[in-house]
Amino acid sequence: MSIVLSLFIVSSTKGQNKKVEDLMQYYRLKSDSIDIAIDNQARKVLNNQIRYIGHFNLSGRTESSNLVLSNDTIFVSKRDSIICFNGKTGEKYWAEKHKNRSNGEMLNTKSNIILTYYRAFKGICKRTGELVWTTEEYNIRTSKYNKQKDLIFLSKDSTTVGLDAASGEKKWEYKSSMPFYLLMTQNDFLIGKSKDTLLCISINSKKIIWKYKEEYFDSVTACGDNIVVRNRNDSTLKLNIENGNILSKEFMKYDRNWIDIILTRKGYVKKRMGQKGISLAGKKLDKPKWTYEFPNNETLNVPINKPIGSDKKNLYVSTEQGKLRAINLKNGKPLWEFDTYSRVTSNIVMGSGVLYFVNVSGQVIAIDTDLKDGVHKWTNLRDFE
Repeated sequence: MSIVLSLFIVSSTKGQNKKVEDLMQYYRLKSDSIDIAIDNQARKVLNNQIRYIGHFNLSGRTESSNLVLSNDTIFVSKRDSIICFNGKTGEKYWAEKHKNRSNGEMLNTKSNIILTYYRAFKGICKRTGELVWTTEEYNIRTSKYNKQKDLIFLSKDSTTVGLDAASGEKKWEYKSSMPFYLLMTQNDFLIGKSKDTLLCISINSKKIIWKYKEEYFDSVTACGDNIVVRNRNDSTLKLNIENGNILSKEFMKYDRNWIDIILTRKGYVKKRMGQKGISLAGKKLDKPKWTYEFPNNETLNVPINKPIGSDKKNLYVSTEQGKLRAINLKNGKPLWEFDTYSRVTSNIVMGSGVLYFVNVSGQVIAIDTDLKDGVHKWTNLRDFE
């Protein structure tokens, strides 16, 4: 194309300049038609599926994003922006761009959406999208929101602070001899890993309630009023959150390729990169209750730091080949599948029988999980900038 243009530009006559303009216009239109064809193809695939409710397009390819559902309002974060829309109708409420690049993670608090940056937190008003507060620069190691206190806990070096979610003001502080990792909150307790010790601290009194020492452990998960600790010495332990006593101990063969273990109402689900199926563990994690193998040589899709979707009855898992499947938690049988058109790159959120996610093509898609009457279909498809 550049050679053709250079030949035209050699002469300065009006006729030849007109040819250059026509040629450039042709390629612009051709480029636009390719984009339109790609979008129309996606719409055709989605519209032909019975569970499809609607979708809109974000601007460009989306390798990583995060969704938060608050009542029937959906918040979608990208690297430099947040979009807020009505989850029932697809109507956009607001879209705000932010100067600094975010890592895409969001926390849903009572009054604000908290956007996490690499070295700061920002409180964004749910109603307007305006910036309410921002923190100073932190060397943030980890963070966790406590609903009971409406505090966001984050660790900086050897100090853990609690910020008021509404104002961003520091309301709580705890200093330790070592940095904290793997923060989590449960009821009035703050739990964190400090070197090789798990500490449980009372949020009210700031006193250590109990300590549990283990040479290797790499995850802490809430389990009702208790916690589950995953170790690298072939065991997973359930601890009483009030006193740290071991309630149960389950052995498994440690696998460094595991990304996470998800705790559902029916048991543990093992999540592994490149896995051609998924399993629900029994009382012993190495003996699954059931295993579901993906058909057509598909493999499990695991977006970075994004969980597999689950509710009381089902798991919702996506594959690298662009399929979303619902799997019965009780017996591992597949219930239905949905063509996501391209690989899912966000977490999966559910509310009022509707499931939402983002694919790599930058489409926020809503589908009906129950196929019950009363689920509102979005009236039209739209592009959000």
